Amino acid sequence: MSKIRIPIFNVEQMLKGYARLREAYSRFCAHSVAGEAFSPNEMNVLIFLSNNPSINTAKELTVTLGVSKGLVCRSVDTLVRRGYLTSEEDAKDHRILHLRLTQKAAPVIGQMRVSMDHFSQP
Repeated sequence: MSKIRIPIFNVEQMLKGYARLREAYSRFCAHSVAGEAFSPNEMNVLIFLSNNPSINTAKELTVTLGVSKGLVCRSVDTLVRRGYLTSEEDAKDHRILHLRLTQKAAPVIGQMRVSMDHFSQP
């Protein structure tokens, strides 16, 4: 009986693969979102928070998106300033800020989802 070999992927490989997919998606729909300019990382933050509302701190975004703290902070600051995100202090630890999408983000995320559907079409 022959053995079946199943490749084993580690989390790092998986996150790198998702990062490449996010980069390609961001390039695909960079100019089609709400008539406004968003950086690829700003788009990644918005769609990621939309899909994963419980992973909502800058530190968690840094790890899961595989980008630097500085890039996450710049993107979050811009999105907060433009009204797409708010930050709320953690009830147990005031040093932790939880990021929340605002109502203003809903149509932008909707447009991103439409673009994502077009992106994934063969």
